[in-house]
Amino acid sequence: MFLFKTVSNDHTAELFSYLTPQTQERLIQLFTDKQIIDLLNHSYSDDVADFLGELPANLVQRILKNVNKTYREEINQLLRYQEGTAGSIMTPEYITLASEATVDEALTKIRRIGKEKETIQSMFVIDSKRYLIGVLPLEALVYHTGNTVLNTFMEEDFQTCLVSTTVEDVASIFKRYSLTVLPVLNETSRLVGIITIDDVLPLIDAI
Repeated sequence: MFLFKTVSNDHTAELFSYLTPQTQERLIQLFTDKQIIDLLNHSYSDDVADFLGELPANLVQRILKNVNKTYREEINQLLRYQEGTAGSIMTPEYITLASEATVDEALTKIRRIGKEKETIQSMFVIDSKRYLIGVLPLEALVYHTGNTVLNTFMEEDFQTCLVSTTVEDVASIFKRYSLTVLPVLNETSRLVGIITIDDVLPLIDAI
Protein backbone atom coordinates (compact mmCIF):
# COMPACT_ATOMS: atom_id res chain seq x y z
CA MET A 1 0.00 0.00 0.00
CA PHE A 2 2.93 2.32 0.75
CA LEU A 3 4.13 2.11 -2.86
CA PHE A 4 0.72 3.13 -4.19
CA LYS A 5 0.81 6.25 -2.02
CA THR A 6 4.36 7.34 -2.86
CA VAL A 7 5.07 6.26 -6.46
CA SER A 8 3.61 8.04 -9.50
CA ASN A 9 0.31 6.73 -10.87
CA ASP A 10 1.85 5.71 -14.20
CA HIS A 11 4.17 3.24 -12.46
CA THR A 12 1.70 1.97 -9.86
CA ALA A 13 -0.91 1.21 -12.54
CA GLU A 14 1.61 -0.96 -14.38
CA LEU A 15 2.65 -2.65 -11.13
CA PHE A 16 -1.00 -3.32 -10.24
CA SER A 17 -1.52 -5.25 -13.50
CA TYR A 18 1.18 -7.76 -12.46
CA LEU A 19 -0.20 -8.47 -8.98
CA THR A 20 -2.13 -11.64 -8.18
CA PRO A 21 -5.95 -11.35 -8.22
CA GLN A 22 -5.99 -11.87 -4.45
CA THR A 23 -3.57 -8.97 -3.87
CA GLN A 24 -5.49 -6.74 -6.29
CA GLU A 25 -8.71 -7.48 -4.41
CA ARG A 26 -7.15 -6.60 -1.05
CA LEU A 27 -5.80 -3.33 -2.40
CA ILE A 28 -9.11 -2.32 -3.99
CA GLN A 29 -10.80 -2.87 -0.63
CA LEU A 30 -8.29 -0.46 0.95
CA PHE A 31 -8.36 2.18 -1.80
CA THR A 32 -10.46 5.31 -1.54
CA ASP A 33 -12.72 6.16 -4.49
CA LYS A 34 -10.17 8.78 -5.59
CA GLN A 35 -7.37 6.21 -5.58
CA ILE A 36 -9.51 3.88 -7.67
CA ILE A 37 -10.16 6.63 -10.21
CA ASP A 38 -6.43 7.48 -10.38
CA LEU A 39 -5.55 3.84 -10.90
CA LEU A 40 -8.14 3.35 -13.66
CA ASN A 41 -7.14 6.56 -15.42
CA HIS A 42 -3.59 5.26 -15.74
CA SER A 43 -4.47 1.67 -16.71
CA TYR A 44 -5.31 0.18 -20.09
CA SER A 45 -8.89 -1.03 -20.23
CA ASP A 46 -7.90 -4.61 -21.09
CA ASP A 47 -5.82 -4.74 -17.89
CA VAL A 48 -8.80 -3.37 -15.96
CA ALA A 49 -11.10 -5.99 -17.48
CA ASP A 50 -8.64 -8.75 -16.53
CA PHE A 51 -8.67 -7.95 -12.82
CA LEU A 52 -12.39 -7.12 -12.75
CA GLY A 53 -13.04 -10.64 -14.00
CA GLU A 54 -11.49 -11.98 -10.79
CA LEU A 55 -13.21 -9.66 -8.30
CA PRO A 56 -16.45 -10.15 -6.32
CA ALA A 57 -19.51 -8.46 -7.83
CA ASN A 58 -19.73 -5.78 -5.11
CA LEU A 59 -16.16 -4.60 -5.79
CA VAL A 60 -16.73 -4.63 -9.55
CA GLN A 61 -19.78 -2.40 -9.07
CA ARG A 62 -17.80 -0.04 -6.86
CA ILE A 63 -15.06 0.28 -9.46
CA LEU A 64 -17.39 0.74 -12.44
CA LYS A 65 -19.31 3.51 -10.71
CA ASN A 66 -16.08 5.51 -10.57
CA VAL A 67 -15.49 5.59 -14.34
CA ASN A 68 -17.24 7.58 -17.03
CA LYS A 69 -19.91 6.04 -19.27
CA THR A 70 -17.64 5.51 -22.28
CA TYR A 71 -14.92 3.77 -20.28
CA ARG A 72 -17.51 1.66 -18.45
CA GLU A 73 -18.99 0.52 -21.77
CA GLU A 74 -15.52 -0.44 -23.06
CA ILE A 75 -14.81 -2.53 -19.96
CA ASN A 76 -18.25 -4.15 -19.98
CA GLN A 77 -17.77 -5.06 -23.63
CA LEU A 78 -14.45 -6.74 -22.85
CA LEU A 79 -15.97 -8.62 -19.91
CA ARG A 80 -18.66 -10.18 -22.11
CA TYR A 81 -16.21 -12.09 -24.30
CA GLN A 82 -15.61 -15.75 -23.50
CA GLU A 83 -12.41 -16.53 -21.62
CA GLY A 84 -9.64 -17.88 -23.84
CA THR A 85 -10.75 -15.97 -26.93
CA ALA A 86 -9.30 -12.99 -28.75
CA GLY A 87 -12.15 -10.86 -27.43
CA SER A 88 -11.14 -11.56 -23.85
CA ILE A 89 -7.56 -10.29 -24.28
CA MET A 90 -7.97 -7.51 -26.84
CA THR A 91 -7.75 -3.82 -26.03
CA PRO A 92 -9.74 -0.92 -27.49
CA GLU A 93 -6.73 1.37 -26.93
CA TYR A 94 -5.72 1.89 -30.57
CA ILE A 95 -5.85 4.62 -33.21
CA THR A 96 -8.24 4.51 -36.16
CA LEU A 97 -7.87 6.84 -39.11
CA ALA A 98 -10.38 7.70 -41.82
CA SER A 99 -9.41 6.40 -45.24
CA GLU A 100 -9.80 9.84 -46.82
CA ALA A 101 -7.69 11.61 -44.17
CA THR A 102 -4.34 13.15 -45.09
CA VAL A 103 -0.93 12.54 -43.56
CA ASP A 104 -1.10 15.90 -41.76
CA GLU A 105 -4.52 15.06 -40.32
CA ALA A 106 -3.27 11.64 -39.20
CA LEU A 107 -0.22 13.09 -37.46
CA THR A 108 -2.36 15.68 -35.71
CA LYS A 109 -4.61 12.93 -34.33
CA ILE A 110 -1.63 10.82 -33.23
CA ARG A 111 -0.10 13.76 -31.35
CA ARG A 112 -3.46 14.46 -29.67
CA ILE A 113 -4.36 10.97 -28.45
CA GLY A 114 -1.33 8.74 -29.07
CA LYS A 115 -0.07 8.73 -25.49
CA GLU A 116 -3.35 7.21 -24.34
CA LYS A 117 -3.14 4.23 -26.70
CA GLU A 118 -1.53 0.82 -26.36
CA THR A 119 0.54 1.32 -29.51
CA ILE A 120 1.12 3.91 -32.22
CA GLN A 121 3.47 1.74 -34.25
CA SER A 122 0.46 0.65 -36.32
CA MET A 123 -2.71 2.59 -37.05
CA PHE A 124 -5.88 1.17 -38.53
CA VAL A 125 -7.65 2.71 -41.50
CA ILE A 126 -11.42 2.33 -41.52
CA ASP A 127 -14.25 3.36 -43.80
CA SER A 128 -17.43 5.18 -42.80
CA LYS A 129 -19.05 1.94 -41.59
CA ARG A 130 -16.03 0.98 -39.44
CA TYR A 131 -14.85 -1.76 -41.72
CA LEU A 132 -11.09 -2.19 -41.54
CA ILE A 133 -9.64 -1.51 -44.99
CA GLY A 134 -5.97 -0.89 -44.27
CA VAL A 135 -3.13 -0.90 -41.78
CA LEU A 136 -0.70 1.99 -41.57
CA PRO A 137 2.71 1.70 -39.88
CA LEU A 138 3.82 4.91 -38.20
CA GLU A 139 7.03 5.02 -40.23
CA ALA A 140 5.01 5.09 -43.46
CA LEU A 141 3.66 8.55 -42.55
CA VAL A 142 7.19 9.95 -42.46
CA TYR A 143 7.83 9.19 -46.12
CA HIS A 144 4.79 10.97 -47.53
CA THR A 145 3.93 14.65 -47.88
CA GLY A 146 1.34 16.23 -45.63
CA ASN A 147 -1.46 16.33 -48.18
CA THR A 148 -1.12 12.68 -49.26
CA VAL A 149 -4.35 10.73 -48.65
CA LEU A 150 -3.95 7.64 -46.49
CA ASN A 151 -5.82 5.24 -48.75
CA THR A 152 -3.24 5.81 -51.49
CA PHE A 153 -0.41 4.13 -49.56
CA MET A 154 -1.94 2.14 -46.67
CA GLU A 155 -1.18 -1.57 -46.46
CA GLU A 156 -4.17 -3.52 -47.79
CA ASP A 157 -2.71 -7.00 -47.23
CA PHE A 158 -2.98 -7.64 -43.47
CA GLN A 159 -3.95 -10.31 -40.99
CA THR A 160 -6.97 -10.20 -38.66
CA CYS A 161 -8.78 -12.48 -36.25
CA LEU A 162 -12.32 -12.65 -34.90
CA VAL A 163 -13.35 -12.00 -31.31
CA SER A 164 -14.18 -15.72 -31.09
CA THR A 165 -10.73 -16.89 -32.28
CA THR A 166 -8.97 -18.89 -29.57
CA VAL A 167 -5.89 -17.34 -27.97
CA GLU A 168 -3.88 -20.35 -29.16
CA ASP A 169 -4.85 -19.61 -32.76
CA VAL A 170 -4.08 -15.93 -32.19
CA ALA A 171 -0.59 -16.86 -31.00
CA SER A 172 -0.11 -19.02 -34.10
CA ILE A 173 -1.05 -16.08 -36.34
CA PHE A 174 1.47 -13.86 -34.56
CA LYS A 175 4.21 -16.44 -34.99
CA ARG A 176 3.39 -17.39 -38.58
CA TYR A 177 3.40 -13.80 -39.84
CA SER A 178 5.94 -12.30 -37.39
CA LEU A 179 3.40 -9.74 -36.18
CA THR A 180 3.61 -7.25 -33.32
CA VAL A 181 -0.08 -6.30 -33.40
CA LEU A 182 -3.23 -7.99 -34.68
CA PRO A 183 -6.60 -6.30 -35.33
CA VAL A 184 -9.71 -8.04 -33.95
CA LEU A 185 -13.02 -8.01 -35.81
CA ASN A 186 -16.50 -8.76 -34.52
CA GLU A 187 -19.11 -11.02 -36.11
CA THR A 188 -20.00 -8.32 -38.64
CA SER A 189 -16.33 -7.91 -39.63
CA ARG A 190 -15.97 -4.50 -37.99
CA LEU A 191 -12.87 -3.50 -36.06
CA VAL A 192 -13.44 -3.69 -32.29
CA GLY A 193 -9.98 -4.11 -30.80
CA ILE A 194 -6.34 -5.09 -31.18
CA ILE A 195 -4.03 -7.61 -29.58
CA THR A 196 -0.34 -6.79 -29.09
CA ILE A 197 2.43 -9.35 -29.03
CA ASP A 198 3.02 -9.00 -25.28
CA ASP A 199 -0.54 -10.29 -24.72
CA VAL A 200 0.31 -13.67 -26.27
CA LEU A 201 4.10 -13.92 -25.90
CA PRO A 202 4.02 -16.85 -23.44
CA LEU A 203 1.82 -18.80 -25.87
CA ILE A 204 4.08 -17.96 -28.82
CA ASP A 205 7.11 -19.22 -26.91
CA ALA A 206 5.30 -22.49 -26.24
CA ILE A 207 4.51 -23.14 -29.91
